[in-house]
Parts: sequence; structure tokens; C-alpha cells
Amino acid sequence: MDVDHRTMAGLLLLAGSAVFFLMGFGIAAARPRMARSGAGRTDDGLRMLGEYRSAWSLLMGVFSTAVILTLLGFGFLTLELLDSGASAAVGALLLYAVGTALMIASTMFGIAVTGKVGEDAVKGESIPGWFRPLWRWSETLYSAYMALAYSSVAVYGVLFLRQSMVPPWLGWTSLAFGVFGLLAIVVRRPRIGGEVVADFPLLIHLVAIPIGIALLVG
Repeated sequence: MDVDHRTMAGLLLLAGSAVFFLMGFGIAAARPRMARSGAGRTDDGLRMLGEYRSAWSLLMGVFSTAVILTLLGFGFLTLELLDSGASAAVGALLLYAVGTALMIASTMFGIAVTGKVGEDAVKGESIPGWFRPLWRWSETLYSAYMALAYSSVAVYGVLFLRQSMVPPWLGWTSLAFGVFGLLAIVVRRPRIGGEVVADFPLLIHLVAIPIGIALLVG
């Protein structure tokens, strides 16, 4: 049976967004103290996170699942674009694929290391000296994922404009979203509450929603 690449792309992109927003926000709402931990940025935040290690691990799993579903969605989108002769779609997919690998490495560190160190800190154990350098390394992997994801969306935006497979406004929106997101990651501005806005993972899954809908209804 032939697989409809366009439909599969739309469904998988929407599935990734649904997992992220419904499950991710649900976990955060159920554990608001953990949600305020700043992913363990401070020692107090690390202890807050450690109090809810199981929920933290589940949240990291949700993030990973959402990113993988989005990657699969972009994979089918790339196949659809290749059928139209847009070979540059492979580059867009590779950008997101590399970013996904970095994101998974970061979330696995969060599960295996950050969660354990936080849990031990709650029990009164001291935070190991090696933890902070590795934590910053993990955060760098995450920021690299975001930069690559924005770059991927920008390339897809250009291809949307060339192929006319979605409404032109969505092509321009994807292009602008990707370019401005990448620039914001580089300059580390603007910020809200000390956090770089472009670092919020929800933004990638937010832009995936109109793309997924356009692919399904177009």
C-alpha cells in the first residue's frame, strides 16, 4: 500500500506537538515546584528537581518523544518535497536530525545524571564538583538543538515558497521564524525572567502545528 507522505508528515508533526503540549504541560502543572526548578540551574533548583525525580524523568521522556515524532514528520515532509524535485529538503532534514541526536543526549543526561544528583542533594549529599561543567555541556547540546531546529524550519520555509505546497504566508512565517529564532539563539536576546525566549522548546512544536494542519488540509 502506498504511503501518503504529505498526510503522514502532517499527522506526525501534530502528534509531536500534542505530546509536547498536552503531556509536557500536564506534568509541569501537576508538579509546579519542579517546573520552577530551572532544570537544575541553581543548587536550590537542583534540589527542587530532585524532589520529583520520577516526574522529571517522565518530562524528559516526553520531550524526547515529541522531538522524535517531529523528526519523523519532517522525514515524510522531505520525501514529499523530494517527489517535487526539492533536493535541498535533505539538508533541512539533516539539520533537524543532528539536532535531535543532540537533544536526546541532553535529555538522557537529564534523566541519568541531573535527576540522580538532585535526588541525592535532597537526601543531604553534596553536589559533586564535576556536575556543573557537565550540566553546562548538556545545556550547550540543548541550545545547539534549538539552533539547528530553527535553521531546519527556515530551510523548509524557503522550500514551501518555491514549491507552493502550503499557503505562501506559512512559507514566509516558517522562514522568518527560523531566521529570527537562530539569531536570537546567537545573540541570547530577548530574555524573559533571565531565560532566552528562543531557548523555549515549545516554540519548535508551536510552529509545527500550522505546518501539520496545512499539510493535512492542503
